[in-house]
Amino acid sequence: MGVRKIKANYRSVTGTHGPSGQDFESSLEQLMMVLLEFDPYVERFDAQPLQIEYKEDGKLRSYVPDLLIHFKKNSPYHPRRSRPLLCEIKYRSDYVQNFAEIRPKVRQGLRYAKLNQYRFDVITDIKIKNTYLQNVLFLRRYHNKVPQAHLHQPLISKLKALKKTTPNILIRALSGDLTLQAEYLFELWIMVCKFEVLTDLNVPLNQDSVIFHNNGGRDLCQLISSPVL
Repeated sequence: MGVRKIKANYRSVTGTHGPSGQDFESSLEQLMMVLLEFDPYVERFDAQPLQIEYKEDGKLRSYVPDLLIHFKKNSPYHPRRSRPLLCEIKYRSDYVQNFAEIRPKVRQGLRYAKLNQYRFDVITDIKIKNTYLQNVLFLRRYHNKVPQAHLHQPLISKLKALKKTTPNILIRALSGDLTLQAEYLFELWIMVCKFEVLTDLNVPLNQDSVIFHNNGGRDLCQLISSPVL
């Protein structure tokens, strides 16, 4: 539970992110949580995780960052993920317009992060709303789908034989029947969503994307993890 209760308001979308149970107070925070939920190297994240008290102009003030993100220990190819990330989520226009008000809070966030061996960052919509997010929004619809063994095994076998290919080439190599091709494609997206089949999620995902079987290569984290983090 966060240290601050989020109340509904007329200015922005508020609610609870279902999979994580974390509250959000803007649609941008909700999208950030979608990214965090999908990223396989994120261990957990907490909304409104802590309260930082400080003095400004002789007055006691407090600041509650939006998110604290913890990473799994098995993400060695992103050294910056060795430390938790404390962050503020802001629309860039609001950040620029209200910079004078936000700056003291950012300063305190940076100070607190340094003292506790965290990182601190202000993450804006410019960073969040990218190609990776679009791919995640497409793939997450397959997250809870049950794999079909009679489709899964031929896909894996053919993909390993081809090494690198595209969804179009792969499913056409398996069948000329359009109905069966559609079933194979659906199964393939499930496999991409579960990272059994890899592709670069930082470029637009489509049936001509380069795909290959997950063999745990050194470039894995860069391919499938959010560049925001």
